[in-house]
Amino acid sequence: MDSTLKEILIAIIAAVLPVLTTYAVRYFSSKTKQITESVKDVTLRTAINECADAVSAAVAYMSQTYVDDLKKTNSFDDAAKQIAANGALDKAIGMISEKAKVLITASYGSLEDYLKTKIEAEVKSQKQ
Repeated sequence: MDSTLKEILIAIIAAVLPVLTTYAVRYFSSKTKQITESVKDVTLRTAINECADAVSAAVAYMSQTYVDDLKKTNSFDDAAKQIAANGALDKAIGMISEKAKVLITASYGSLEDYLKTKIEAEVKSQKQ
């Protein structure tokens, strides 16, 4: 009787083990994917925050060193606006790490387009 019970247990284990292994592999695979995505999200969020800080500083810098003086003399025309926007863009790009530049480009397609949008929003925000 003892050997029959062992044979039954071995048969049950042999039938259940592949199913359990499949579920375990799927579970660990999904957890790995979840952790990887979480790390990517945190890294991208850090890059986005770095860009936001750079844009804010660049817009404030251009306002203080260029725009404010022109506005006092009513000389802030469309050409001056373009110079200010390009100056803010150059300043912001200079303050952003290479890693953040790569992440933003990979996520949004164009670093310059991304920053131009953020600069416009920051100019409006700082005006208010």
